[in-house]
Formats: sequence, C-alpha cells, structure tokens
Amino acid sequence: MSDIAAEIKQARKTRGLTLDTVSKGTGLSVSYLSDIERGRTVPSVKTLRRLCAYHGLPDMMFVDTKDDDRYVVVSRESWERIMSLIGELQKISAEATP
Repeated sequence: MSDIAAEIKQARKTRGLTLDTVSKGTGLSVSYLSDIERGRTVPSVKTLRRLCAYHGLPDMMFVDTKDDDRYVVVSRESWERIMSLIGELQKISAEATP
C-alpha cells in the first residue's frame, strides 16, 4: 500500500466513516475508493483535491512533496502532446530504418 493510499484510508477511519459514506459525499464510487485505499489505482489530482475537500483537509495534503525526480505531474493536454510527439518520433525512426 502506498503512503498516499494509507493516508487516505486513515483520514476516513479517523472520522469513523465508511466507504459508502465517503462515496455519497464525494460522488466517487465505493469500488474506486476501495481501489485507491488498497493502492490498486492512483487517483488523479482532481480526485485527491475532492477527497481533501470532503475530509476538510488542506488542499493537496495527500500529494507527496519529497524531492523525487522519478515522478512528475503534467496536465492531460501536455501528456497527450508528449505521447503524440513520441508517436511521431517512432514513425520517423521506422521510416529511417532500412
């Protein structure tokens, strides 16, 4: 279980809430919340903000701010552009290969 998953679960448990209660309060499904808490899925920044707001916690409390160059947060638009550029480079590379 990731640190974020454990912290999200702890925030819920501290308030004595069930997944069903959090689901109704956030609009997130019980199964999605369960997957987040078990570390099976990584929530988006939007979802993290929604959970922070619901639990009355500082915005982005669950975001790890340690210096770690392995991770970077990019917008969906930027990600799509990056993936498009990778596709273009792969095409160019394939065309250049005899």
